[in-house]
Amino acid sequence: MIDTEPGQTYHVSLDIASRQGKPVAGQFAFGAENHLLATSNKSFVTVAWPAMATSNKTLVQISGYTNSGLGQLLIDNVSVTKNSKP
Repeated sequence: MIDTEPGQTYHVSLDIASRQGKPVAGQFAFGAENHLLATSNKSFVTVAWPAMATSNKTLVQISGYTNSGLGQLLIDNVSVTKNSKP
């Protein structure tokens, strides 16, 4: 859980890679928002998106799918930052 402000948007980013270079997948959840993580790249690539908080505390959860075969999803540089209000 992280502290958040209801109605505030946040910038979510993380780097993902496949250890073996095979297709792998996972999921990133920011509260009720879910985003697919998928790659077959052995080099890290950055994925990012905006997310909106709906409460004072938001669960951030990252998981790998067990049906990714023999691959392993790697993650690094996870960041959730508050966007400045206009």
